[in-house]
Amino acid sequence: MPDLTHLQRWMQTLVMNPGGVAAGLRSERAQTLFALDEASLEGLVTPSNDLTAFERISIYADMYYPRLLEVMEGDYPTVRHLFGAALFEKTATDYLCRHPSTRPNLNALGIEFPQYLATTEQNLPHLEFAHALAMVERAVQDVFDERYAARIPIEKLQEIPRENWDRMRLQLMPALRLLKVEYPVNDYISAVREDRHLDIPAAKPTHVVVYRVDYSVWRNDLSLAQFELLCGLNQGLDLNDALEATAAVPGVDIDALIGAIGQWFERWASQGFFCAVE
Repeated sequence: MPDLTHLQRWMQTLVMNPGGVAAGLRSERAQTLFALDEASLEGLVTPSNDLTAFERISIYADMYYPRLLEVMEGDYPTVRHLFGAALFEKTATDYLCRHPSTRPNLNALGIEFPQYLATTEQNLPHLEFAHALAMVERAVQDVFDERYAARIPIEKLQEIPRENWDRMRLQLMPALRLLKVEYPVNDYISAVREDRHLDIPAAKPTHVVVYRVDYSVWRNDLSLAQFELLCGLNQGLDLNDALEATAAVPGVDIDALIGAIGQWFERWASQGFFCAVE
């Protein structure tokens, strides 16, 4: 009787080979575990009345990568649109070979795809733009799956005495991400989802917030000052220190910051950005 652990690893090797069962069977890893070829396969895997041993294993192998690619397409639809179906499948397959699924569910299957695009040596079209798209689309997936936290009603913030605002610490929602990307991607993502054509934009450093309201995920561009202020709060700074840090950032208009901050907090609270206040 074969060792169960060896048998499981051998089966995994065959199923997870992107070249299929035949390629997996010939691989060094499979041969190290069990030195078999297609003709001798039935010594280990029992055929059925209708299928050979090879065909039985192929049922699992033939569904493995298509299922994973389906998940990748769902997580990164705009990158798929940019590359085209064939190139996206090739790129995603290479990613999956380098970053195989290791978790009990597929929510995080593509979690390293943005970093993969940032470091790949493949000659892919519009690669920097694709990386920016992938960063935002990854954030959309992560925010959707993030744990729930109750938002602070705007009325609660309005009740805080004015003299206490400087030392107030606001905790941002777990289901919120702040991103800096090298392209303005939000309009392009929306156009693809709405089946509209939009030219690839010119590179421009852009700040994005991705957040969830109930079961819907939203994406908004932020100004530099808005981004820096929210980042400061997210790092645990009180409002006064966050404002001082924001004002010190080159390019921030201090007068505009002071004049708009009340409106920003009213809007952010209504959008459910905050879940706790100290």
